[in-house]
Amino acid sequence: MKKHWALLSLVLMVTIFAVGCGGSPKTGENNQTNQEVEITGESFANSFISFTYPKEWKVANQVEEDIYTMVTLSRGEGLSIDYFMIKVQKDDTSRAILDLGNEYAQMESIKGTPAELITYGTTEYAKTSYQYGGYNQVHHIARVGNYLAAITIQGYGKNLEEDQGVINMLKSMKYLK
Repeated sequence: MKKHWALLSLVLMVTIFAVGCGGSPKTGENNQTNQEVEITGESFANSFISFTYPKEWKVANQVEEDIYTMVTLSRGEGLSIDYFMIKVQKDDTSRAILDLGNEYAQMESIKGTPAELITYGTTEYAKTSYQYGGYNQVHHIARVGNYLAAITIQGYGKNLEEDQGVINMLKSMKYLK
């Protein structure tokens, strides 16, 4: 247990140092503007990922195991909930990320738009949009070393991918494994 806390403390210190030295992230070429974007809010870090999120969002759940992590943030309550879920898991396949995105989009329960490549920060994702249970959802998947990172954004009656706070969360993602 002490080893776990020591490792977590080290990751947090390295993250704080890296964020302090890294400067502001720039928007990707797919994101309408190349101006620098100030990211403010709360910080999250574990041994897989670190990011900054707006103060009105809350970490609702997190799981961290040896081969994966899952973090869910929420804004709102009840059926009007908006959420942002990140899952990073071990992956030994070599399939192209766009193929994986299209495979997800074509699932019978998803029926999403064809996957397209989009860049946030320094990470390239395959992105698909769909409706699920009456909610607008956007799914991003990226290959990060020997891991797959999947981010699902759900908005009740709105496209959260147009929300500046959500865009800033995506741009601030740093994968640590």
